[in-house]
Amino acid sequence: MTEKIMENVWKEIKSAGNVDEEDKEIYLFGIYQGLIFLLNVVTALLTGIILDMFLESVLFLICFIPLRIFAGGYHAKTQFRCYVMSTVTTVILLYLIAFLQKNMGVDVIAVYIVAACIIWKFAPVQDKNKPLDLDEQKKYRKRVHSLLILISCVSGGLYLWGNDVVPAVVVSVVCQLAIVLVWGKYKNYTLDCTSAV
Repeated sequence: MTEKIMENVWKEIKSAGNVDEEDKEIYLFGIYQGLIFLLNVVTALLTGIILDMFLESVLFLICFIPLRIFAGGYHAKTQFRCYVMSTVTTVILLYLIAFLQKNMGVDVIAVYIVAACIIWKFAPVQDKNKPLDLDEQKKYRKRVHSLLILISCVSGGLYLWGNDVVPAVVVSVVCQLAIVLVWGKYKNYTLDCTSAV
Protein backbone atom coordinates (compact mmCIF):
# COMPACT_ATOMS: atom_id res chain seq x y z
CA MET A 1 0.00 0.00 0.00
CA THR A 2 2.84 2.39 0.87
CA GLU A 3 4.46 1.68 -2.50
CA LYS A 4 1.24 2.55 -4.33
CA ILE A 5 0.92 5.83 -2.42
CA MET A 6 4.56 6.72 -3.11
CA GLU A 7 4.08 5.88 -6.81
CA ASN A 8 1.15 8.34 -6.93
CA VAL A 9 3.28 10.95 -5.15
CA TRP A 10 6.01 10.45 -7.77
CA LYS A 11 3.49 10.94 -10.60
CA GLU A 12 2.42 14.23 -8.99
CA ILE A 13 6.03 15.38 -8.60
CA LYS A 14 6.80 14.56 -12.25
CA SER A 15 3.72 16.36 -13.51
CA ALA A 16 4.47 19.43 -11.35
CA GLY A 17 8.07 19.99 -12.43
CA ASN A 18 11.05 19.02 -14.51
CA VAL A 19 12.57 16.07 -12.61
CA ASP A 20 14.64 13.14 -13.86
CA GLU A 21 13.47 9.56 -13.44
CA GLU A 22 16.91 8.65 -12.06
CA ASP A 23 16.27 10.97 -9.07
CA LYS A 24 13.03 9.18 -8.17
CA GLU A 25 14.48 7.24 -5.20
CA ILE A 26 16.04 10.38 -3.70
CA TYR A 27 12.80 12.35 -3.90
CA LEU A 28 10.64 9.54 -2.54
CA PHE A 29 13.09 8.74 0.26
CA GLY A 30 13.13 12.40 1.33
CA ILE A 31 9.33 12.65 1.27
CA TYR A 32 8.94 9.36 3.16
CA GLN A 33 11.44 10.39 5.85
CA GLY A 34 9.74 13.78 6.14
CA LEU A 35 6.35 12.12 6.66
CA ILE A 36 7.77 9.77 9.31
CA PHE A 37 9.35 12.74 11.08
CA LEU A 38 6.05 14.67 10.92
CA LEU A 39 4.15 11.66 12.28
CA ASN A 40 6.54 11.43 15.24
CA VAL A 41 6.22 15.17 15.98
CA VAL A 42 2.41 15.13 15.74
CA THR A 43 2.25 12.04 17.97
CA ALA A 44 4.48 13.70 20.59
CA LEU A 45 2.32 16.84 20.55
CA LEU A 46 -0.91 14.81 20.79
CA THR A 47 0.58 12.86 23.69
CA GLY A 48 1.36 16.19 25.36
CA ILE A 49 -2.24 17.34 24.85
CA ILE A 50 -3.67 14.06 26.20
CA LEU A 51 -1.43 14.25 29.30
CA ASP A 52 -2.19 17.98 29.70
CA MET A 53 1.51 18.70 29.09
CA PHE A 54 1.44 20.42 25.70
CA LEU A 55 4.01 23.08 26.65
CA GLU A 56 6.36 20.41 28.00
CA SER A 57 6.01 18.34 24.81
CA VAL A 58 6.80 21.40 22.64
CA LEU A 59 9.85 22.27 24.76
CA PHE A 60 10.95 18.64 24.69
CA LEU A 61 10.85 18.58 20.87
CA ILE A 62 12.64 21.94 20.60
CA CYS A 63 15.49 20.70 22.81
CA PHE A 64 15.65 17.09 21.68
CA ILE A 65 15.37 17.21 17.88
CA PRO A 66 18.47 19.35 17.14
CA LEU A 67 20.58 17.42 19.64
CA ARG A 68 19.43 14.04 18.29
CA ILE A 69 20.08 15.05 14.68
CA PHE A 70 23.72 15.90 15.37
CA ALA A 71 24.48 13.49 18.25
CA GLY A 72 23.16 10.35 16.55
CA GLY A 73 23.00 7.22 18.66
CA TYR A 74 20.83 4.13 18.58
CA HIS A 75 18.41 3.67 15.67
CA ALA A 76 15.72 0.99 15.52
CA LYS A 77 15.84 -1.52 12.67
CA THR A 78 12.40 -0.63 11.27
CA GLN A 79 10.39 2.57 10.99
CA PHE A 80 7.48 0.97 12.87
CA ARG A 81 9.72 -0.06 15.77
CA CYS A 82 11.21 3.44 15.81
CA TYR A 83 7.73 4.98 15.94
CA VAL A 84 6.58 2.72 18.79
CA MET A 85 9.79 3.30 20.76
CA SER A 86 9.56 7.07 20.23
CA THR A 87 5.94 7.15 21.38
CA VAL A 88 6.57 5.06 24.50
CA THR A 89 9.69 7.11 25.30
CA THR A 90 7.75 10.36 24.92
CA VAL A 91 5.10 9.20 27.41
CA ILE A 92 7.76 8.10 29.92
CA LEU A 93 9.70 11.35 29.53
CA LEU A 94 6.61 13.53 29.97
CA TYR A 95 5.86 11.74 33.25
CA LEU A 96 9.52 12.18 34.23
CA ILE A 97 9.30 15.90 33.42
CA ALA A 98 6.20 16.21 35.62
CA PHE A 99 8.05 14.44 38.44
CA LEU A 100 11.19 16.56 38.06
CA GLN A 101 9.24 19.82 38.18
CA LYS A 102 8.42 19.01 41.80
CA ASN A 103 11.62 17.18 42.75
CA MET A 104 14.57 19.07 41.27
CA GLY A 105 17.46 18.67 43.70
CA VAL A 106 21.19 18.18 43.95
CA ASP A 107 20.88 14.48 43.04
CA VAL A 108 19.05 15.35 39.80
CA ILE A 109 21.67 17.98 38.94
CA ALA A 110 24.42 15.37 39.54
CA VAL A 111 22.69 12.92 37.18
CA TYR A 112 22.36 15.73 34.61
CA ILE A 113 26.08 16.50 34.81
CA VAL A 114 26.97 12.82 34.28
CA ALA A 115 24.58 12.57 31.30
CA ALA A 116 25.95 15.81 29.80
CA CYS A 117 29.52 14.47 30.15
CA ILE A 118 28.52 11.27 28.33
CA ILE A 119 27.07 13.31 25.46
CA TRP A 120 30.12 15.59 25.40
CA LYS A 121 32.46 12.60 25.20
CA PHE A 122 30.60 10.28 22.81
CA ALA A 123 28.72 12.50 20.35
CA PRO A 124 28.36 11.96 17.51
CA VAL A 125 27.63 8.23 17.50
CA GLN A 126 27.19 7.08 13.93
CA ASP A 127 24.87 4.38 12.68
CA LYS A 128 25.77 1.80 10.03
CA ASN A 129 23.12 3.42 7.80
CA LYS A 130 24.57 6.88 8.36
CA PRO A 131 28.38 6.71 8.53
CA LEU A 132 30.21 9.99 9.10
CA ASP A 133 33.59 11.01 7.73
CA LEU A 134 36.10 12.82 9.97
CA ASP A 135 35.00 16.31 8.88
CA GLU A 136 31.34 15.49 9.56
CA GLN A 137 32.25 14.04 12.95
CA LYS A 138 34.09 17.24 13.93
CA LYS A 139 31.27 19.46 12.65
CA TYR A 140 28.55 17.43 14.39
CA ARG A 141 30.54 17.26 17.65
CA LYS A 142 30.96 21.04 17.62
CA ARG A 143 27.24 21.54 17.07
CA VAL A 144 26.32 19.12 19.85
CA HIS A 145 28.72 20.86 22.24
CA SER A 146 27.28 24.28 21.31
CA LEU A 147 23.68 23.10 21.76
CA LEU A 148 24.54 21.43 25.06
CA ILE A 149 26.15 24.61 26.39
CA LEU A 150 23.19 26.70 25.18
CA ILE A 151 20.45 24.59 26.75
CA SER A 152 22.47 24.14 29.95
CA CYS A 153 22.95 27.89 30.36
CA VAL A 154 19.31 28.70 29.53
CA SER A 155 17.88 26.01 31.82
CA GLY A 156 20.36 26.86 34.62
CA GLY A 157 19.43 30.53 34.42
CA LEU A 158 15.71 29.76 34.41
CA TYR A 159 16.14 27.36 37.34
CA LEU A 160 17.81 30.11 39.38
CA TRP A 161 14.99 32.44 38.34
CA GLY A 162 12.43 29.99 39.73
CA ASN A 163 11.25 28.26 36.55
CA ASP A 164 10.82 24.50 36.99
CA VAL A 165 9.49 23.51 33.56
CA VAL A 166 12.49 24.20 31.29
CA PRO A 167 15.11 22.65 33.64
CA ALA A 168 12.95 19.53 34.02
CA VAL A 169 12.64 19.24 30.23
CA VAL A 170 16.37 19.78 29.67
CA VAL A 171 17.36 17.21 32.32
CA SER A 172 15.01 14.65 30.73
CA VAL A 173 16.28 15.36 27.20
CA VAL A 174 19.95 15.15 28.18
CA CYS A 175 19.47 11.94 30.18
CA GLN A 176 17.52 10.31 27.35
CA LEU A 177 20.10 11.34 24.76
CA ALA A 178 22.93 9.98 26.93
CA ILE A 179 21.13 6.61 27.08
CA VAL A 180 20.58 6.64 23.29
CA LEU A 181 24.28 7.38 22.70
CA VAL A 182 25.50 4.65 25.06
CA TRP A 183 23.03 2.22 23.45
CA GLY A 184 24.26 3.22 19.98
CA LYS A 185 27.91 2.81 21.04
CA TYR A 186 27.12 -0.65 22.44
CA LYS A 187 25.25 -1.64 19.26
CA ASN A 188 28.20 -0.50 17.10
CA TYR A 189 30.63 -2.38 19.36
CA THR A 190 28.65 -5.64 19.14
CA LEU A 191 28.36 -5.26 15.33
CA ASP A 192 32.12 -4.71 15.09
CA CYS A 193 32.79 -7.80 17.25
CA THR A 194 30.38 -9.92 15.19
CA SER A 195 31.87 -8.84 11.86
CA ALA A 196 35.42 -9.43 13.15
CA VAL A 197 34.64 -13.07 13.94
